[in-house]
Parts: sequence; C-alpha cells; structure tokens
Amino acid sequence: MLILSSTCENVNQNMSTGDKELYIFEYPGKISGQTIIGFIETFDSIAIQISFKISFSENMIRSIKVELNKSHYKYSRTEDRNIYVIGLHLNGFRSEDFSKRKLNSDSFYKLLSIDFLDINNNERFRILQKKSKL
Repeated sequence: MLILSSTCENVNQNMSTGDKELYIFEYPGKISGQTIIGFIETFDSIAIQISFKISFSENMIRSIKVELNKSHYKYSRTEDRNIYVIGLHLNGFRSEDFSKRKLNSDSFYKLLSIDFLDINNNERFRILQKKSKL
C-alpha cells in the first residue's frame, strides 16, 4: 500500500496494516478556477489526509500545491464500501466509485492525465504528487 508522504512515515510505522486503503475525495476551491483533490489513507480505525489544491483555467493546470494534514481522524464505512471521515465531514471514495461522484468535467481530469478517471487511486495520487513537484 502507498504511504501518503515520507513526512508521515514516523506516524505510519506504529500503525497496524490490517485495514489499509486509499480513498479519494474532492471539493471545490474557495475561488473559481480552484479545486481540491485529496486522499485519505486508512489504518484500522484512523485515517490521515493529504490534499492537492489545483489552480486551473479552461485548458491548462496552473499550479498544484500539496497540503499535508498530520492529524488523525476517525472514519466509518458506508454501505457502498466507501468511507465517511468524521472529523473532516467528508466522503472518501474507492477507485471505482470516484468517476461516478466527481465534481468537475471530464476535460478537467484530462488536463491531469488522459486516463485519470480510469485509473486507481494509487495511480491518481502518484500523478498529482509528481505534478506538484514540477
């Protein structure tokens, strides 16, 4: 399983790996031309978060800024096997469910990667992580 960030490694070393999964979430930015795509990595009964604040125009990504949240959150599973993160008040989605719940147009995701909606959450995370370092 993917560790969200090397910054989180010390936190992650003490956690069990029995129930370790990566979920994606999304919400609109505070201003037009921004969106937040984030990932929640679960460890048994707690979760950690990393987000990517994406600034964009109609035909290009302007910037991607990584925001790491080292806080631990409780979460619960929903009936459809996704999660609800209690402290953040947000839903995290499995790889196959994100395309059904996305907020932006298909053309936005194609700016990130031509197959962004067809790949799994680990690959989506790697794409955003790589693009944020450019």
